[in-house]
Amino acid sequence: MSDFVTAFRYYLTQDEEERKVLLKSIRDERLRMLLETTETAPDFVLKEEVIKQVLTGAQHVLCMRDALNVIQMNGNSLVYPLSEGETGYAQEVAEGAEIPVAANASLTKVVFQPKKVADRPMVTRELIDDEQFDIIRLELEKTGMRMENKLNRDAIEMLISNASSTVNWSSGNPIASIVAAITEVKKKGYIPDTLVLTPEAEGDLLKSDTLVKVANAGSDEALRQGNVGAKLMGLKVFTLSATDSNASWTGNIKAVVYAKNHAGAIAMREDLHTDEYEDPVRDLKGAIVKMRYDVKPFFGGAICNLSA
Repeated sequence: MSDFVTAFRYYLTQDEEERKVLLKSIRDERLRMLLETTETAPDFVLKEEVIKQVLTGAQHVLCMRDALNVIQMNGNSLVYPLSEGETGYAQEVAEGAEIPVAANASLTKVVFQPKKVADRPMVTRELIDDEQFDIIRLELEKTGMRMENKLNRDAIEMLISNASSTVNWSSGNPIASIVAAITEVKKKGYIPDTLVLTPEAEGDLLKSDTLVKVANAGSDEALRQGNVGAKLMGLKVFTLSATDSNASWTGNIKAVVYAKNHAGAIAMREDLHTDEYEDPVRDLKGAIVKMRYDVKPFFGGAICNLSA
């Protein structure tokens, strides 16, 4: 029995002996202490367990909030200044002279304005009445996955639609395709450091002769872990199963290579949270999970699509 289920059963039972047994079976020491040090189980403890399950579900599909920078917002908008001269060169300055603004730099701005995303877990009155807390736990996790995948979708669509260059993705020689994308980004004056793959592209890489030869040479990470690895060609690697709004990656795109600090960012106003509700058990039917954020591009030259 999970700690989530045990905590809810502890909250509902009036049998002191059963409470002792349930309390003893809780593996999370902090949760056990919170329940044990109060005469009745506090509502906030159960509400905390609810959001914990939502976050657990989000963790299963977490990708783009690691693959892009996340900026914390403290208001209803955030103005982020960008200098077009960021990839240029500094200037020589005489002793005592005024330090000039970067040569050929033009200041622009990106305005982040958070939008609200919300989802309701599929928790019915019957599930609550029948105390089917394992099923409720799974439904909360699914909600977390849907919420995080919405963020993933918005982020990958932003990158794909703002890339200024595209190279061919070769399923027979994917390493060469990635090298070509790296070259395109570098030609624009940026240093690429991130690669986001579709599952199909990851499969092409796992089958590629290059990785097979590396495995034969003694690096068996792909065989042991079932993925490409944390780094490839100097790029941090992510595999994203979330699709864009067309149920694919637009234009048959298989991967994206970009410079993380120059491609764009996620501005987070409110991370995953639940609405306030009175009864931690019976009100689960109406519990709503929300998040407020915005995703904006910076420099298209820092992004290169790989399209089949």
